[in-house]
Amino acid sequence: MPGDDGMAKPKRLGEEEMQACNDRIYAQAMAHKKVVEDQLKQKHVVDLVPVKKLPKKQLDESVDRMYADAVRHKEQVMQRLEEKTVDRTQKKTLDPEAMTGSVERIYTQAIQRKKDVAEKLRAKHMQESTNNKKFSKSDQQASNDRIYTAPMEKRKTTEEKLHDKYIKSTERSFKTMSKADWDTTVSRLSGGA
Repeated sequence: MPGDDGMAKPKRLGEEEMQACNDRIYAQAMAHKKVVEDQLKQKHVVDLVPVKKLPKKQLDESVDRMYADAVRHKEQVMQRLEEKTVDRTQKKTLDPEAMTGSVERIYTQAIQRKKDVAEKLRAKHMQESTNNKKFSKSDQQASNDRIYTAPMEKRKTTEEKLHDKYIKSTERSFKTMSKADWDTTVSRLSGGA
């Protein structure tokens, strides 16, 4: 049955229908809750195994046996460790002649290795100069000018340019006035008196 705006009016439930609807919704919710609880119990609750209690005498024997086994195991481990460390710490002594020979052999081998390495590096990196050309004084002066004097002059010129550009341009310059200019300025500023 349409209303004034063309829409159907909502159906109103009676008291009995409302109670039946509530009972149905509650029953469905309770059934769902029971299923979920059963699933969680099966998943997380472990069936408890019945605990078997040992008599005091048997319990004491078990504890004594476990303690004795642990002590025996610790003694075996300590003995193995001690054997390993004792074997390593035993020192071998050399007689004086063998000691001297060993030291000389090690020392001479080290010196010889250093000499060999130095010789290889010298051969690799140093070129044998076949002509020992000496520079004349004019060649030396030209080299000095090229290496030292010219770069120094260039650096000084660059510094002067930078000084003129950045320092002198920001300095204030004051004009020096003669006595006559000073008197004229004073009379102008004081009103011509």
